[in-house]
Amino acid sequence: MAQQDIQTWLSSAYADQYLRAQGEHLNRAVRTAASPTTLVIGRIGDHAIIDKLDLPFLCRVTIDSEQLAAGRVDVVASNAFLPFPEKSFATVVLLHGLETSDLPHQTLREAHRVLQADGHLVLAGFNPFSLLGLQRLVRTPALPKGQIYGLRRVLDWLNLLDFEVVGSSMFQYGPLSRHARLRRYFAFLESVGDRWFPLLGGAYMLVARKREIRSNLIGLKRRTLPQKARQALPIKSSLK
Repeated sequence: MAQQDIQTWLSSAYADQYLRAQGEHLNRAVRTAASPTTLVIGRIGDHAIIDKLDLPFLCRVTIDSEQLAAGRVDVVASNAFLPFPEKSFATVVLLHGLETSDLPHQTLREAHRVLQADGHLVLAGFNPFSLLGLQRLVRTPALPKGQIYGLRRVLDWLNLLDFEVVGSSMFQYGPLSRHARLRRYFAFLESVGDRWFPLLGGAYMLVARKREIRSNLIGLKRRTLPQKARQALPIKSSLK
């Protein structure tokens, strides 16, 4: 997604509706993974929610230099090339960082690099297989333009980097609308979505733990989830 597309979308009524829904789930996820050292990467989201946690050390990064001038972020840098040493943070919050990066794999690797062992990654993303995803096909899309990645693909990427997903939630089951009547009409989907169609939420929030590679007398042995557990979808939410 181009940065200009994001800025245009953030000023729209679509974004206002979405960010309110995202804020509730982000609040729970960050509290689940809260730590003394937290890095927040990304422009899409409400940093005020994280600021209210009063963390001893919070660093916010974005590629938008205007946000630095406004005092809303601390560092301007690419998501894919972070200016921090390895294992600098106990928690990394990646707000749609994969979708806003031209190098999503490298972005995820950088988050892994700066994260301490047994630290937590909080990851937010859009789900293309949803009513919200279908809105991208209309003439005036409700989402920013650009590539979005399905939940299964993101889970595969996390597994390759030896992350263990310990919490998840999906939200925004209905489409986004600028009209209050349509928002009220689809409001019931938020209360029944988890039970009726848990994989069709318009966005997801994941909490993943960075696992260490432990050694034994034979050699290196990586701790992984059982095959049955890795294939199970959706992961039951622990963020509610």
